[in-house]
Amino acid sequence: MRLGDVKTGDFFNDIRRAYVDIAREGCAAFKEVPTIMPHFAGQSGHALRAARTLLKPINCCPSLHTAAPFFAYNLCSECLPEEEPELRQHVGDIVSTVIRAKLHAMIDVAFGLFLAQKAITDRLRLNFNDLEPFFTHVQKRKDGVPYEIMYRMYHEIAELEESMEGEQTSLPGLMERYFQRIGLPRVKREQSNCFYDLQQKVLVYPPGLKVGKGLL
Repeated sequence: MRLGDVKTGDFFNDIRRAYVDIAREGCAAFKEVPTIMPHFAGQSGHALRAARTLLKPINCCPSLHTAAPFFAYNLCSECLPEEEPELRQHVGDIVSTVIRAKLHAMIDVAFGLFLAQKAITDRLRLNFNDLEPFFTHVQKRKDGVPYEIMYRMYHEIAELEESMEGEQTSLPGLMERYFQRIGLPRVKREQSNCFYDLQQKVLVYPPGLKVGKGLL
Protein backbone atom coordinates (compact mmCIF):
# COMPACT_ATOMS: atom_id res chain seq x y z
CA MET A 1 0.00 0.00 0.00
CA ARG A 2 2.82 2.42 0.72
CA LEU A 3 4.17 2.03 -2.80
CA GLY A 4 0.71 2.88 -4.11
CA ASP A 5 0.77 6.05 -2.04
CA VAL A 6 4.13 7.09 -3.49
CA LYS A 7 3.61 6.10 -7.13
CA THR A 8 0.22 6.97 -8.54
CA GLY A 9 -1.37 7.47 -11.93
CA ASP A 10 0.14 6.14 -15.13
CA PHE A 11 3.39 4.90 -13.58
CA PHE A 12 1.59 2.78 -11.00
CA ASN A 13 -0.44 1.25 -13.82
CA ASP A 14 2.86 0.51 -15.59
CA ILE A 15 4.04 -1.28 -12.45
CA ARG A 16 0.95 -3.44 -12.36
CA ARG A 17 1.25 -4.32 -16.04
CA ALA A 18 4.93 -5.20 -15.64
CA TYR A 19 4.12 -7.50 -12.72
CA VAL A 20 1.38 -9.24 -14.70
CA ASP A 21 3.80 -9.63 -17.61
CA ILE A 22 6.24 -11.45 -15.32
CA ALA A 23 3.55 -14.04 -14.56
CA ARG A 24 2.52 -14.32 -18.20
CA GLU A 25 6.08 -14.81 -19.43
CA GLY A 26 6.72 -17.36 -16.72
CA CYS A 27 3.59 -19.32 -17.63
CA ALA A 28 4.51 -19.22 -21.32
CA ALA A 29 7.95 -20.60 -20.48
CA PHE A 30 6.44 -23.41 -18.38
CA LYS A 31 4.22 -24.44 -21.31
CA GLU A 32 6.64 -23.97 -24.21
CA VAL A 33 9.83 -25.16 -22.53
CA PRO A 34 8.88 -27.57 -19.72
CA THR A 35 11.88 -28.52 -17.66
CA ILE A 36 13.24 -31.30 -15.49
CA MET A 37 15.96 -29.60 -13.49
CA PRO A 38 18.57 -30.91 -11.06
CA HIS A 39 17.92 -29.32 -7.68
CA PHE A 40 20.30 -27.72 -5.22
CA ALA A 41 20.28 -30.04 -2.19
CA GLY A 42 23.06 -29.36 0.26
CA GLN A 43 21.16 -29.30 3.53
CA SER A 44 20.65 -31.95 6.20
CA GLY A 45 17.59 -34.11 6.58
CA HIS A 46 16.64 -37.56 5.25
CA ALA A 47 14.62 -36.36 2.26
CA LEU A 48 17.24 -33.86 1.21
CA ARG A 49 20.07 -36.36 1.59
CA ALA A 50 18.13 -38.75 -0.64
CA ALA A 51 17.53 -35.99 -3.16
CA ARG A 52 21.24 -35.41 -3.64
CA THR A 53 21.46 -38.39 -5.98
CA LEU A 54 18.06 -38.98 -7.57
CA LEU A 55 15.75 -36.05 -8.15
CA LYS A 56 12.11 -36.01 -9.18
CA PRO A 57 11.09 -33.88 -12.19
CA ILE A 58 10.11 -30.32 -11.40
CA ASN A 59 8.94 -27.63 -13.82
CA CYS A 60 9.65 -24.22 -12.33
CA CYS A 61 12.07 -22.42 -14.61
CA PRO A 62 11.98 -19.47 -14.36
CA SER A 63 11.35 -19.25 -10.63
CA LEU A 64 8.54 -16.74 -10.15
CA HIS A 65 9.19 -16.94 -6.41
CA THR A 66 12.53 -15.31 -7.26
CA ALA A 67 11.32 -12.85 -9.89
CA ALA A 68 8.60 -11.34 -7.70
CA PRO A 69 10.74 -10.34 -4.67
CA PHE A 70 13.54 -8.93 -6.85
CA PHE A 71 10.93 -6.94 -8.79
CA ALA A 72 9.38 -5.60 -5.58
CA TYR A 73 12.77 -4.84 -4.01
CA ASN A 74 13.93 -2.72 -6.94
CA LEU A 75 10.71 -0.72 -6.99
CA CYS A 76 10.40 -0.22 -3.25
CA SER A 77 14.07 0.52 -2.55
CA GLU A 78 13.93 3.38 -5.06
CA CYS A 79 10.60 4.77 -3.88
CA LEU A 80 11.14 4.09 -0.17
CA PRO A 81 14.93 4.28 0.32
CA GLU A 82 14.62 4.33 4.11
CA GLU A 83 13.27 0.76 3.90
CA GLU A 84 16.13 -0.59 1.75
CA PRO A 85 18.07 -2.52 4.44
CA GLU A 86 14.96 -4.35 5.59
CA LEU A 87 13.85 -5.00 2.01
CA ARG A 88 17.28 -6.39 1.09
CA GLN A 89 17.22 -8.84 3.99
CA HIS A 90 13.66 -9.84 3.14
CA VAL A 91 14.67 -10.72 -0.43
CA GLY A 92 17.63 -12.69 0.92
CA ASP A 93 15.35 -14.74 3.18
CA ILE A 94 12.87 -15.45 0.38
CA VAL A 95 15.45 -16.57 -2.18
CA SER A 96 17.22 -18.68 0.45
CA THR A 97 13.94 -20.44 1.21
CA VAL A 98 13.21 -20.94 -2.48
CA ILE A 99 16.52 -22.76 -2.91
CA ARG A 100 16.81 -24.67 0.38
CA ALA A 101 13.21 -25.53 1.25
CA LYS A 102 11.54 -25.63 -2.19
CA LEU A 103 14.61 -27.29 -3.75
CA HIS A 104 14.69 -25.00 -6.76
CA ALA A 105 17.59 -25.54 -9.14
CA MET A 106 20.07 -22.68 -9.40
CA ILE A 107 19.14 -22.28 -13.06
CA ASP A 108 15.48 -21.75 -12.06
CA VAL A 109 16.52 -18.94 -9.73
CA ALA A 110 18.92 -17.41 -12.27
CA PHE A 111 16.18 -17.17 -14.89
CA GLY A 112 13.81 -15.74 -12.27
CA LEU A 113 16.36 -13.03 -11.51
CA PHE A 114 16.77 -12.35 -15.21
CA LEU A 115 12.99 -12.08 -15.66
CA ALA A 116 12.80 -9.47 -12.88
CA GLN A 117 15.67 -7.52 -14.41
CA LYS A 118 13.93 -7.38 -17.79
CA ALA A 119 10.71 -6.12 -16.22
CA ILE A 120 12.50 -3.36 -14.33
CA THR A 121 14.84 -2.16 -17.08
CA ASP A 122 12.84 -2.79 -20.25
CA ARG A 123 9.29 -2.12 -19.14
CA LEU A 124 9.74 0.46 -16.38
CA ARG A 125 13.03 2.00 -17.57
CA LEU A 126 14.56 1.89 -14.09
CA ASN A 127 18.00 0.82 -12.89
CA PHE A 128 18.18 -2.76 -11.62
CA ASN A 129 20.12 -3.83 -8.55
CA ASP A 130 20.76 -7.59 -8.68
CA LEU A 131 22.17 -7.59 -5.10
CA GLU A 132 25.09 -9.79 -6.14
CA PRO A 133 27.55 -8.53 -3.46
CA PHE A 134 24.92 -9.02 -0.76
CA PHE A 135 24.04 -12.57 -1.79
CA THR A 136 27.56 -13.81 -2.51
CA HIS A 137 28.95 -12.49 0.77
CA VAL A 138 26.37 -11.65 3.46
CA GLN A 139 23.61 -14.12 2.62
CA LYS A 140 26.06 -16.90 1.74
CA ARG A 141 27.66 -16.64 5.19
CA LYS A 142 24.20 -16.97 6.69
CA ASP A 143 22.89 -20.03 4.83
CA GLY A 144 25.87 -21.58 3.00
CA VAL A 145 24.22 -21.48 -0.44
CA PRO A 146 26.72 -21.03 -3.32
CA TYR A 147 25.03 -17.98 -4.82
CA GLU A 148 28.00 -17.39 -7.10
CA ILE A 149 26.64 -20.24 -9.26
CA MET A 150 23.31 -18.46 -9.61
CA TYR A 151 24.99 -15.21 -10.60
CA ARG A 152 27.34 -16.91 -13.05
CA MET A 153 24.31 -18.35 -14.83
CA TYR A 154 22.48 -15.02 -14.64
CA HIS A 155 25.36 -13.22 -16.34
CA GLU A 156 25.67 -15.97 -18.96
CA ILE A 157 21.96 -15.64 -19.76
CA ALA A 158 22.26 -11.87 -20.14
CA GLU A 159 25.34 -12.23 -22.36
CA LEU A 160 23.54 -14.81 -24.50
CA GLU A 161 20.62 -12.44 -24.99
CA GLU A 162 23.01 -9.67 -26.08
CA SER A 163 24.64 -12.02 -28.58
CA MET A 164 21.20 -12.76 -30.05
CA GLU A 165 20.50 -9.09 -30.75
CA GLY A 166 18.28 -8.77 -33.79
CA GLU A 167 16.83 -12.25 -33.31
CA GLN A 168 13.51 -13.10 -31.72
CA THR A 169 14.54 -13.28 -28.07
CA SER A 170 11.45 -14.46 -26.24
CA LEU A 171 12.05 -15.96 -22.81
CA PRO A 172 11.23 -19.52 -23.98
CA GLY A 173 13.56 -19.09 -26.97
CA LEU A 174 16.34 -17.82 -24.74
CA MET A 175 15.83 -20.73 -22.35
CA GLU A 176 16.01 -23.23 -25.21
CA ARG A 177 19.25 -21.71 -26.47
CA TYR A 178 20.84 -21.61 -23.01
CA PHE A 179 19.83 -25.19 -22.22
CA GLN A 180 21.44 -26.31 -25.46
CA ARG A 181 24.60 -24.37 -24.66
CA ILE A 182 25.11 -26.00 -21.27
CA GLY A 183 24.10 -29.46 -22.48
CA LEU A 184 20.87 -30.17 -20.61
CA PRO A 185 19.23 -33.29 -22.08
CA ARG A 186 15.90 -33.08 -23.92
CA VAL A 187 13.22 -35.46 -22.63
CA LYS A 188 9.98 -36.43 -24.35
CA ARG A 189 6.91 -35.39 -22.36
CA GLU A 190 5.58 -38.96 -22.17
CA GLN A 191 8.93 -40.12 -20.78
CA SER A 192 9.28 -37.39 -18.16
CA ASN A 193 8.46 -39.66 -15.20
CA CYS A 194 12.14 -40.09 -14.44
CA PHE A 195 14.83 -39.06 -12.01
CA TYR A 196 17.97 -37.07 -12.71
CA ASP A 197 21.16 -38.63 -11.35
CA LEU A 198 23.32 -35.75 -10.15
CA GLN A 199 26.44 -37.92 -9.88
CA GLN A 200 26.24 -39.65 -13.25
CA LYS A 201 24.54 -36.72 -15.07
CA VAL A 202 21.99 -39.02 -16.66
CA LEU A 203 18.24 -39.61 -16.57
CA VAL A 204 17.11 -42.72 -14.68
CA TYR A 205 13.84 -44.59 -15.27
CA PRO A 206 13.14 -46.92 -12.32
CA PRO A 207 10.76 -49.83 -13.07
CA GLY A 208 7.14 -49.02 -12.30
CA LEU A 209 7.76 -45.36 -11.51
CA LYS A 210 4.65 -43.27 -12.09
CA VAL A 211 4.33 -39.53 -12.60
CA GLY A 212 3.84 -37.87 -9.22
CA LYS A 213 5.66 -40.56 -7.24
CA GLY A 214 9.14 -39.92 -5.99
CA LEU A 215 11.45 -39.31 -3.09
CA LEU A 216 9.93 -36.04 -1.89
